[in-house]
Amino acid sequence: MTQKGYMNDFYKQFEELNKKLDKLLSENKIQALTIANLQAELKLEQEKNAELLNKIDKLLEERDKYKNHSDKNSSNSGKPSSTDIVKPKRTGANLYNSRKKTNRKIGGQKGHQGHNLSKENIKTLRNKHNIQEIIIEHIINGNTTIIKYKLGLAFTPYIEKHIFYYNESSNEVLSREFYTDVTYTNEIKSLVVFMNVHNVLSINRLTEFFNVISNGIINFSQGTIVNIMAEFSKKSTLSIDNIVKDILEDKTMLTDETIEKINSENGYVRNYSNEESVVYKSHYHKGHNPIKEDNILTRFTGIVMGDHDTTLDSYGSKRIECNVHLGRYTVEITENTFEAPWAERMKVLLETGNNTRKYAKLYGMNVFSDEDYDYYSKKI
Repeated sequence: MTQKGYMNDFYKQFEELNKKLDKLLSENKIQALTIANLQAELKLEQEKNAELLNKIDKLLEERDKYKNHSDKNSSNSGKPSSTDIVKPKRTGANLYNSRKKTNRKIGGQKGHQGHNLSKENIKTLRNKHNIQEIIIEHIINGNTTIIKYKLGLAFTPYIEKHIFYYNESSNEVLSREFYTDVTYTNEIKSLVVFMNVHNVLSINRLTEFFNVISNGIINFSQGTIVNIMAEFSKKSTLSIDNIVKDILEDKTMLTDETIEKINSENGYVRNYSNEESVVYKSHYHKGHNPIKEDNILTRFTGIVMGDHDTTLDSYGSKRIECNVHLGRYTVEITENTFEAPWAERMKVLLETGNNTRKYAKLYGMNVFSDEDYDYYSKKI
């Protein structure tokens, strides 16, 4: 190729690179404009939140004035003791939670879009899953044929007869599950495990459930259910180890403990989790010993999130509390200490910050800007 040919080819490549560069610059401008618009929307939300906080400050001041006037009794004023109003003591594990009683009825609220099945749903289900269709005809008054559907579920017991023929040249052996003459299919065993573990259905209720749905044919003994659960526990060991490994490799572990009845005695169930996985461990006692027996927190080197349990201070590189518990503390302070109006402002700040975070994530923003951090830091 001549020198002139080389130059022409070079200029063509140069022009193509320029076009690609122009396209990338244009895309970057659009992306920058989108981010700027989102930041402007967030700034507007923050300004609204600031106005709300100012209004709350004024309302709190008014409330404190009225409370100061209404809380006069024989101990802090000249009023006689007969005029004192005795307020009942409130107790409970979740006394200061964020759940407020409302007058709304149970179920879907007015204006909420329903999720009822349609005829199109039935047709899709029938075609996709090859569901048997039973036609039942009715005679009613009218001049038009109407078609309606009912979706049902049939429990039909069946028996599998397994015949094993011996052959000296075969390498197969009798599976352990056939050591007894009669056993249950994996589908039934899976349903037993699901109902017992996921739905926390007792052994007695499980025997009743299978007796009813099989029309009295399946009558589990308590020992059979215990054996099924023991078999599942043994087979799931590797899966649980993999779940624990996933939790240990994460940056943050969430853990909490709740009281529960275990064999008619008070016990404690602790969860270890991240956004994708969770493991539950049960014990009859609280404190460090159960945690050491679980050997999960003891091996974790990241951030531990939980409630205000000082036991957790000994594990992980750092411990934090979730905002739900912090919100409950502010409610407790607000209801019991009239001289601390900051608690209500802190509660609102936590809620508005969380709402702003959710709003930003809808637009694909996973972190706050430095300006946003400064804004919330000053509010604190």
